[in-house]
Formats: sequence, C-alpha cells, structure tokens
Amino acid sequence: MNTEFMLNEKFVKILCKIICAVYIFFAISFIFVYVNNVNNKERYFNEMVARAEEINKKIEDNLFFKDSNKNDEISTEPLFSDGVSAIISAYNKTLKSNSFIVDVQGDMTTSVNALGANINVKVATSSKVIKYNNNKDYETMFNKLMETNAPGIIQGFVNESSNKAYKTLRENGVINEYKTNKVYFQNNIVEADFAGCNINRNVNKKLIIDNLYIVNEKTVLKCNYFKVNYKNGVPKNYYVQIDLDAKESAKNYAKVLEQNSNALELPKYESLSISAVIDAKGYVTSMIVSEKTIIKMDTLGGTYCPCSSTYTYIISGVNEQITFNDEMF
Repeated sequence: MNTEFMLNEKFVKILCKIICAVYIFFAISFIFVYVNNVNNKERYFNEMVARAEEINKKIEDNLFFKDSNKNDEISTEPLFSDGVSAIISAYNKTLKSNSFIVDVQGDMTTSVNALGANINVKVATSSKVIKYNNNKDYETMFNKLMETNAPGIIQGFVNESSNKAYKTLRENGVINEYKTNKVYFQNNIVEADFAGCNINRNVNKKLIIDNLYIVNEKTVLKCNYFKVNYKNGVPKNYYVQIDLDAKESAKNYAKVLEQNSNALELPKYESLSISAVIDAKGYVTSMIVSEKTIIKMDTLGGTYCPCSSTYTYIISGVNEQITFNDEMF
C-alpha cells in the first residue's frame, strides 16, 4: 500500500475537519452578532415607544388637545410591507395632517481647533412645534450650553451664543416672537424664563414647520431595519430605520439651522438617518434623527466645526383640535 497516499488522505481529512470547524465557528459567530444586533435594535425602538407614551400621557393630562380619534378603525392587515414605503407614506401623511404637536429633545456636540485652542462644545436643545387647524403655527426653541472647555474670553462668547431661547407664533401669516437668554435645566429639560421680555412683531424668519426634512423616493438611500409588531394578531406599530441623502433631504432645514446657530454660511449636511415608530393608523409617533454637519461658526472666529447631533421627536395630537394656547401672545 502507498504510505505517502495514506498520509495525504489523512491530511486532507484533517484539513477538511479544520475547515468545517472554522466555518461552523464563523457561522455561529455571525448568527450571534446578527441576533444580538436585532435584539439591540428591538430594545432601541421599544425605548422610543415607552418615551413617546410617557410624553403623550403628560400632554393629554395637560389637556393640550381633545382626543377624538381613539375609536378610529384600525386595519387588521399590515399597511406596509417594507421600510422605505412605510417611512415615506407615514412621514408625509403626518406632516400633511390638519394639526399636530411635536416635542423635541436632543443635543449637538463639536470638537474643533479654533482661535489657538482645542475647543469642545455641547449644547442641549428643547423645542416644541404646534400646527393648529386654524391657520396658526407655534414654535419654541430653548438652547443651553452643557459643556465646554473653551478658555477665558472665548468661553464667554460660546455661552452668549449658545444660551438662548425663543417662542414664536404665526397667525394669519404674521409672525410675532419673544426672545431671551435666561435658560436653565429642569427635570433634564431645557426651560426658559421670558418674564419681562418684550414682544417682537412682524418678524421675518424661517420657521421649522416650513422647512422640515424631505423624505421621498429620491432622498431615501436605504432601509436598515423594518419590523411589523402585532398585538392580538393585529398590527400595532411599525419600526423603521433609514439613511437619507443628507444634502437633498436637509436642504430646507439647513436654512433654519443657519439662522438659529448664527452660522456664517449654509451648513453642510454630511449624514442623516431616521429611526421612526409608526402607529397602526400610519402616522409617525416618534423618531430619532441623527445628523453630522459642518457649520461655519461666527462665535469661533469663522471656523468650520464638525458637529454631531441627535434629536428625539415625539408626535401627538395628529388631526386633533389643539387646545393649548401660550398666554404671552
């Protein structure tokens, strides 16, 4: 018998076993990573739902609107079969509704070498957008400096430009506004004190409600995650995570960011993604928007600052009669 042949045959068998073992190891590892990733996404969206329910409960308790749509019919079949059509339909359906309330919480951070120093800045934001069903729109935006290592006089400039707030009412096409720099934290939310502030009438400015992100077939790049959740055999909600063409999707909102950040030119959007929860009626109830932008900051000597932002949007009162009114207007 050929000894060399036997040795080669044994070697090949051993090699095959090793290859199979390695393949199985990587296959199991891939499955583990995939399942872990799916579980993390599931947890992420579940937390969004819980947060939205918490905010909506507070809004309902404060009688911000009359809830008249609770008994609307809900489809027993899924409204959507994929994430792209789901987000395009739900997002635009929500924006085109007769009324809604949007509560926004988030922050923007930047780290840049400017004015001879390596400067880190983190600014927190709380805002509200209300679309009434009677030709009226209301907006607030409260910004507060959270962290900075800016030295001396530069820190004063950063404080002054970051700590600011406004509330705006547009009624029959006329915009009136209050502004203040008295901002503070309360229950982990940025609040503002407008006591003693004078109203600015007939203001010319861009409102958030007119310049939100564009979400359509051209701006959606890809869907990273989509899931239909059922309760008692009926679709309860939908989870969607997408990447957008940042430049095209934010080309209108960039004008608002330029205005509100005192930028020296139109900010450049480098990336933009949305994670959204859609309810059984096909409306967006919450979403987390993650952005990367480059802003030319007047405060930091005209330096181009790479910024990262994450904002959580909670949406309620869709097509309801909004009863909230700011007594200052």
